[in-house]
Amino acid sequence: DSFGAAVTDAAALDGVVEVNSGPQGQRQDVEAVDEQPVPKWFSITFQLVMLALMVLFLFLLPVWSRVLNDWFEVYGTLCTTPAEMLTCGNGESYVDIARQHGWVHNGSFVGCGCEDGILGDSACAVNHRSFSVSYFISTAPGTGAMAAFTGFPIVASWTVGLGNPARFGRHCSRPVAPTSVAYTTLKVTHIAFQIFYGLFLINTLCVWASLHFIAVLLFIVSEVVHLCTLAVVVGAKTTAGILIWVVVAVGLAGVIGGLCVPPGPSWFGQHAFFLGECIGLTCMFLTTPILSLVPPPDVPKKPN
Repeated sequence: DSFGAAVTDAAALDGVVEVNSGPQGQRQDVEAVDEQPVPKWFSITFQLVMLALMVLFLFLLPVWSRVLNDWFEVYGTLCTTPAEMLTCGNGESYVDIARQHGWVHNGSFVGCGCEDGILGDSACAVNHRSFSVSYFISTAPGTGAMAAFTGFPIVASWTVGLGNPARFGRHCSRPVAPTSVAYTTLKVTHIAFQIFYGLFLINTLCVWASLHFIAVLLFIVSEVVHLCTLAVVVGAKTTAGILIWVVVAVGLAGVIGGLCVPPGPSWFGQHAFFLGECIGLTCMFLTTPILSLVPPPDVPKKPN
């Protein structure tokens, strides 16, 4: 067992966490109070509602783009890039698109360049081979919306997980001390995810593409390691552990599948990578509802 050495004499049972303290490893019992200022049903409902809003925001980004850009009439106001300077990933002529919709500014056809509009232009993947989440949220409102809709799921991943040791400990199939390698790995990888996710939002696709891609890669790797470690700590054979493994597999399959589909002129060829990203991001935030909804395993109390 790779985590055998990491698991120490600690117990999070019946509201008591037993940890080792001092150089001689003396035991000290610490009362672990799982404070819940709001009813459990409200907490779970709120998690599910915020997760559902995030999922709707992500998967419907092309729809939100078209509705909001048209509603605020950005073409000719926020979007004034000459249409002849814009290319489409599907091979269409952006000039023809602008002419069809009547997007004119100062007598010339215009469109949305990078960072223009409420969200990235949905008329076509402008100056990119295909659509992506990063493409749509590269605008200022888009980046802010992404931070807002993923903010609550990220906070919940701490309040239900590592930020609440008493609640988290009850889901572990075996006692894990806060000083163990397993617990440290969970904490470090989740902090790393937060840092790189922040860099992903700060360095948008339009501002610093190379750093943006690096940040995306690193926050994905950090969270995959985090989720795999979480599945092992929770218990690979427990219901929660199995569901976490499934979430990791589906998320990776979505992202890798999206990468493997070559960009093409068809609707799927233009949206495959975007859909893979949406699946991967959704799976990243599913572990919190899993830990909230799945009952913790029955762990026998450590004998005296």
